[in-house]
Amino acid sequence: MREYTIPNHLVAEDTPPPIGLIDYRAEGDPVRNRILYTQNVISFMIQGSKEIHMQEAPLSFDQTHFAMITSSRCLMTEISANGQYRSLLFFFDDEILSSIWLKHMDTFQTVDTKAEALSLPYDEYLLQFRNSLALLCKTQTPSIALLKAKLEEFLLYVLQRRPQQLIALLNNSKSKTEVDFRNVVENNLFTNLTIEELAFICNMSISTFKRHFHKFYESTPSRFILTQRMKMAGQLLLKNKLPSEIYPLVGYDSYSNFARAFKQYHQMSPRQYQNMNV
Repeated sequence: MREYTIPNHLVAEDTPPPIGLIDYRAEGDPVRNRILYTQNVISFMIQGSKEIHMQEAPLSFDQTHFAMITSSRCLMTEISANGQYRSLLFFFDDEILSSIWLKHMDTFQTVDTKAEALSLPYDEYLLQFRNSLALLCKTQTPSIALLKAKLEEFLLYVLQRRPQQLIALLNNSKSKTEVDFRNVVENNLFTNLTIEELAFICNMSISTFKRHFHKFYESTPSRFILTQRMKMAGQLLLKNKLPSEIYPLVGYDSYSNFARAFKQYHQMSPRQYQNMNV
């Protein structure tokens, strides 16, 4: 069993674009693989079938259906038909999805449930929509604006057909973004990673990272991280740890940088803080 990061594995760029379209083809015997998704995906099946195992119940669909997946990881088996497998993969990140959500939020009902995936049968309209995507794949690289307009068209159409299922899926996507983002930030509070490096791990530009940070923490990255580090430093000093021992434990590469930040934050040196409070 092999592991693939999608869509990263399928695009030429080091960092996938925020939205993209891939005419994916394969052949051969079925093989189950581990799939890590860095973006949401709609799989418009054309030939063959697919089996997906997630935290929820397994999902199976063939060329009569399409599926939208927001799960961050799954086990996937692609099964060819007459030796061939083909699917149009429409990828988009959570920021693209959120912008469409915000634009039409008055249209969306409130649904408390969440779902990792949604599979629906094609109707005449969706078959024509799939064909339009196939034509786009044959042209030069479509613009982000055009792909975003196609995604918006798709979501609004599905919203009319299955509003509760679609909104449950969007709820999962939004929550997944926050959980993944918080995991990166809070697992690296006491490392010496820069804001730029944290943004890279989150697969975001610095400006996008800062916007998400303010949304989830209601603070700037530098202010929040400094506060958490200084709180931890204070706790360690109260446990009689030497100031010269704790600076690498709270994310600083030198004692002088730590002492300078500590004094600016607490208005006293680490030693003065320790003498006053222990």
